[in-house]
Amino acid sequence: MCGIAGFVNFDGQRRDEAAARVKRMADALIHRGPDEEGFFVDECAALGHRRLSIIDLSSGQQPMSALEGRVQQPRVAGRTTYFYSGGRLVRAPSSPSALLASPLLSPGAKARLLAEPFVGARANGADESLADFVARRAGRAVVDALVRPLVGGIFAGDPRRLSARSAFPALVELERR
Repeated sequence: MCGIAGFVNFDGQRRDEAAARVKRMADALIHRGPDEEGFFVDECAALGHRRLSIIDLSSGQQPMSALEGRVQQPRVAGRTTYFYSGGRLVRAPSSPSALLASPLLSPGAKARLLAEPFVGARANGADESLADFVARRAGRAVVDALVRPLVGGIFAGDPRRLSARSAFPALVELERR
């Protein structure tokens, strides 16, 4: 998933104004790719793009081309996700039972999460923010402890401003069933 934006500079905008304008346009596309951005601005046109890394299934990394034209694998610092909670790093739970044993959620938040299967679908089917969707299904504590940091890392976005239907269409569709 990527996004591109740009315009032809017919109105003689200064280069710095054109750069700022195309940057705002690309920022509006951040949900299309939070991993990288690039810009080209000259007297005639301004282009910008957002890129989401696509995972190579054989190695789990996105191959990148070096200046010499050979393909190299980017370095990845670590493959384990951690949350910063209670003044320390906590390893991300890798299963439902690990989540229930994790210190990331309070006992009350865990109880609320266990009630999720009994929450009905939204009656009118209108789109809602990702934060509202998760809070309605699993509780506000899940949004604060899990969704906000994960979405910040994946989309570089705020779950209160991201559409649930656009960001996670499979989850919204699951609720409808």
